[in-house]
Amino acid sequence: MKDTKVQYLHNLTEFKSYNEIKSRVLHHKFPWFYSPVSTSEKFPFLGNEIVDREGKILSEEGFKLCLELMKDITDKMKVDFVQPIRICVNMTQAGVSPITDWHVDHPEREHKVLLVYFNQTKKGNTLVSTTKYDKDKPVLPAFKSYPDKNIKKGETIKPCEDTAVVFDGLRWHTAILPEPGTRRVTLVATFI
Repeated sequence: MKDTKVQYLHNLTEFKSYNEIKSRVLHHKFPWFYSPVSTSEKFPFLGNEIVDREGKILSEEGFKLCLELMKDITDKMKVDFVQPIRICVNMTQAGVSPITDWHVDHPEREHKVLLVYFNQTKKGNTLVSTTKYDKDKPVLPAFKSYPDKNIKKGETIKPCEDTAVVFDGLRWHTAILPEPGTRRVTLVATFI
């Protein structure tokens, strides 16, 4: 996969694991946990971590389902997949700012981002920059406020239900929050 390309896979309903995960996370009894920080303290969110930032598996059952889905998606896309670094189901809603910080999930290492959209919203786009995090300058923060004149906007990914995207994780990226009264439900997984 070229690092400048965002790859798409539509119609995830062909995968049994996807249908199982989607039915669970969109169910009204799915457990959501408050996190006071996403990219920065300005953007709290609700989530359900399957694998945390330290690589600890928090849900064996969720891990097996997500791992199966990740393998199915990366096989179909012909993207190299070794192992996940972090897996989290996220739910975001409208906030004070319409867009989150530009960020890089793991500035310390090369990785890819897999983003799965479980629902569709009018807003809720993901923006992927053509600018890459400079890991040779470790003093840089892993997030920057929007807008940042040093980040060049690249591709806009629309929140299309039953779609997955994969892109180079060292490219700065951000999310536009959904319109008031709606929620944006995604699986965000980073991997090598």
